[in-house]
Amino acid sequence: MQHIGLIITGEDGKLIDQSNINFAEILSYVSSLNNSIDFPWISTIDPYGMTVYNGKQIPKFVADLEKLERISPKISKAINETIAYTAKVKDFQLLNFIGD
Repeated sequence: MQHIGLIITGEDGKLIDQSNINFAEILSYVSSLNNSIDFPWISTIDPYGMTVYNGKQIPKFVADLEKLERISPKISKAINETIAYTAKVKDFQLLNFIGD
């Protein structure tokens, strides 16, 4: 399986925290739904490059995850881990998705 890592950086790009989450499971599931319009923030994550969300974007991304969890209980563990990880992002920090 492909790997999409999550890290938190400062605005200066310096690493603050690194997770063990593989976001590829969630992104793959959303892709299989063929309905990206329902999950616009998840759908914009680049599986091969880097996607960065700031503090104003993270709540919208989390809302996508919460909506996905309601229809996809089989990946709820990965969703809940990702939501918990986003809570670690503080002011002037960024959530980074690092694709393969």
